[in-house]
Amino acid sequence: MPNRRVRSFLTMLESLGELAWFRNIETNEMRFTPAFWETLGYSPDEAPTDRVGFSMLIHPGDIPHVQRESERFIAGESSVLNVEFRVRAKPKAWRWFQLRGREIQRRENGEAHIAAGIMIDVDDMRRSEIKALEDHERLTLAMQGSGAGLWELDLHKRVLMLDARSVEMHGFPQDLPMPMALDLWLNKVDPDHRFHTAAAFRKALEGNSIFVTEYSVDSGSRWINGFGKAILNQDGEPIRFVGLNFDVSERKRSENMIEQMRNELLHTSRVSAMGAMAATLAHELNQPLTAIANYSTGLMRIAADNDDDREMQAAQAIKDNAQRAGEIIRRMREMAKGENVRKDVIKFDPLVKEAAGYASAGCEGISFDLQLNDGVTVMGDSVQIQQVLINLIRNACQAMEKMEGTKQVTVTKVDLADAVQICVADCGSGIPKELMPNIFEANVTTKAEGMGIGLSISRTIVEAHGGKLWAENTGNGARFCFTLPIAGASG
Repeated sequence: MPNRRVRSFLTMLESLGELAWFRNIETNEMRFTPAFWETLGYSPDEAPTDRVGFSMLIHPGDIPHVQRESERFIAGESSVLNVEFRVRAKPKAWRWFQLRGREIQRRENGEAHIAAGIMIDVDDMRRSEIKALEDHERLTLAMQGSGAGLWELDLHKRVLMLDARSVEMHGFPQDLPMPMALDLWLNKVDPDHRFHTAAAFRKALEGNSIFVTEYSVDSGSRWINGFGKAILNQDGEPIRFVGLNFDVSERKRSENMIEQMRNELLHTSRVSAMGAMAATLAHELNQPLTAIANYSTGLMRIAADNDDDREMQAAQAIKDNAQRAGEIIRRMREMAKGENVRKDVIKFDPLVKEAAGYASAGCEGISFDLQLNDGVTVMGDSVQIQQVLINLIRNACQAMEKMEGTKQVTVTKVDLADAVQICVADCGSGIPKELMPNIFEANVTTKAEGMGIGLSISRTIVEAHGGKLWAENTGNGARFCFTLPIAGASG
């Protein structure tokens, strides 16, 4: 039995509502206050009175830890005994307790002889911790399954913590020290998305709402969907943000593919409508063009009878242009119907000169500089290619209509390895910056009375020939260039 001093100590602790204990290390006697056993559901008669009996109530998984800490305390390596473990309660349950105590008496060699202390019921706290750990593990598994990454932003220090998955999403090195400066992360976001991403943070802070944003990194190679919520202190002030990141790159690629398919479908619909329009025009214009050709033939006979060369040349020009107009309509109809482009070997230089001659009507006061070299042949449909040249030359003339001073259209040709590059340049005011990205789209025009289909059709023709058409400002006007394959080139 504990001596009078120990009994008084235990009685005092129990009067304060504490669950107290006492142990005589030499005799292995170990006692607990009745309130402790009542907590476990045991009667006084069922309560063990020595260390061995009490050890039988300790959870087997906790015994090694309890024994190790007890031996350190008895040997004097620790002045305080502090250990948590589970004790069997009735009928078949385990309850967590924290045993805390000190020596009351030690031997001359420093070993504890008599010890006493309190038992703290920590069952609710430990079960909450275990539940929190289990919830965290489930959340981690869910995040791993969804591919999500964690992030946390300290608003006072302006530093950001990213987990390994978020680091990978952003393309940062895996050994990047954490936390990282907020500006380092913001600079990783593509420039086009920095402003709205920062604005989303500010909006969430001001309204204490959910932060949601979507941005790209590494020039659009990866897209990230981030969301989070501000954590407030006791005064209701935000101190940090916590949230998740999701890699939505695949979704973005799918959306872009769908958009591309939608545009292609729209283009197909326009081409189909263009084909129907071309068929209607061909039908309606065929008769008057035929009539013009017939009348011009009649004029040629009259001119021959009158022996008038000027009338003969004029009538011949009328007939040639009527036939050429019919051929243009027929070829455009074939292209709109999706028929294969004719690719014949044609001499390019005469084609350019003839196109400049046709386009010169309406280009009064404008000089032409044709920088060509003879002998180059190209693959293509002469009628369609000539129409592209006429369209570009007429556009160049119209770009200089209201100009004062020297007006000149320059047509240059550069021979490449397997293609020829043709450029048509003017001395106008150039292409407005806002129109440049869409200059070849249908219905885009710089002219007040323009329909915006000439450049679109020209690009379609050039691309159908395996070439490329582009535009650029030179500082002294605009320049349109396109390529065509040289006859005999592979590809």
